[in-house]
Amino acid sequence: MSTNPKPDDPGGITPNGTKNPSVPRIIHLMYFPWGKDQKLIADQNDFDHTPYENMVRYAPDFEVKLWNFFAAEKLCTEHYPEIWDMAIHFPRPMMTVNTLRWLMVYHHGGISWQYDMNPLRPMEAYLPSAHKQCRVFTEFVLTPEQCRIKSDEEPIRNGVPEEPVRIPSQVFSAVPRHRYLKAVVDYIRKQAETYTFKRDYDCQFITGNAAASTAYDLYGKNDPTVERVGAVETRQMTKIIYLGSWRTEDGGLRSEDRGQKSELGGLRSEVRVSLRRARMVAFLKKLPGYYRLKPHLHEAEFARLRRESPEVCEVDPVVVKEVASLVREKGFGSVCNYPAAHFPGLKKALPVGVNYMVLDMVRGGAAGWMNLMFSKVPRVDLLISRNLFDHLSSDDAMHIIRRCRDAGVKYLLANHYPCLNQNWENYAGEWQPVNLTLKPFHLPEPITWLPDPDPGRRTDRGLGLFGL
Repeated sequence: MSTNPKPDDPGGITPNGTKNPSVPRIIHLMYFPWGKDQKLIADQNDFDHTPYENMVRYAPDFEVKLWNFFAAEKLCTEHYPEIWDMAIHFPRPMMTVNTLRWLMVYHHGGISWQYDMNPLRPMEAYLPSAHKQCRVFTEFVLTPEQCRIKSDEEPIRNGVPEEPVRIPSQVFSAVPRHRYLKAVVDYIRKQAETYTFKRDYDCQFITGNAAASTAYDLYGKNDPTVERVGAVETRQMTKIIYLGSWRTEDGGLRSEDRGQKSELGGLRSEVRVSLRRARMVAFLKKLPGYYRLKPHLHEAEFARLRRESPEVCEVDPVVVKEVASLVREKGFGSVCNYPAAHFPGLKKALPVGVNYMVLDMVRGGAAGWMNLMFSKVPRVDLLISRNLFDHLSSDDAMHIIRRCRDAGVKYLLANHYPCLNQNWENYAGEWQPVNLTLKPFHLPEPITWLPDPDPGRRTDRGLGLFGL
């Protein structure tokens, strides 16, 4: 096994749009509900089917297969009885799911996808490239020091360091009967026969991501038909959510947390300030005119986004016509476009008499300036806010929504991703999709929804009209 990672993983294989046509367009989702006692519950259909329904809507050109306990049992008892007998006797249901994920794709081909995980690209992007037969992804890359942590902490490793390149079992794809997937299943069987489960980490070591990483190092790394997407590209393609419902031990640092914390440690040290300085800055921010002297963080971030991605502000002419029709249909008398998305021809397309204003977060442009974090909010019938909330933290987005509601704004037209399973926190300026009906926003279902395509990213992007 290799224990010397690369200094950084720059991104590995990048999807180029050309995919292997022999890979079935199937997405495999698996869910076995279990209780806090780590036992499968009696009714194996008693779980939230929304992530399955979201995936069906998100990827209409794929077959989406939902594997519950009974569907998995039927396939395995018919074709893989020995593996089924091993899998259902694991001490943790998560170990069963980890094993069967590889088996289902081995049997049918296609994409294995963790049940409630959020894709950030069209699902075709997760298929192997044209001249490859299997695609795996990179959770993160560990340093030599991080590789040795679990070798010291976990008896099951017997002093052997973890693999530096962490391969997640949450997502992978392949043609049917690919040899690497069979090698992973065989490796898990060998682990189960060799080691006895005693601690939470043993789930990872025997069947989980630690096992998948070692199997890749042994059987996939040098297989010319297997491609690996690097850590940078993987983070741009999917948001892996760590729920940890299979864990029973408190304390300790999970390997996936160590990977994330290693990436964030430098950032945290840079922004760490003394309590005295933090209090002083908080006091100054309350003074009138503070942000007229010192630009707000959002203004700097949005200026950077426009420099680096000028297409962010461009709006499809079809969307412009639909927005104009919406204003006419709802009888809105006043409309504010913020932060200054380029809606070519919208002003002319609006009904006569509509008060239309364009305000921008970035200073110095043709539009007037406003920052909804602290500026006076105009009282309008409709606030069009395109490409705003998906570049803000949840707290800042909620603050703006509350200020608009308090100021008397009646309706909000903003980016909304209806097939998203959950929202998560991000940094100012970093793109993330948002579902405004889910926590922490909890807005009612949109009155209407207009498609607003964003090529290369999520396919369910649109503008939702919400009553405030």
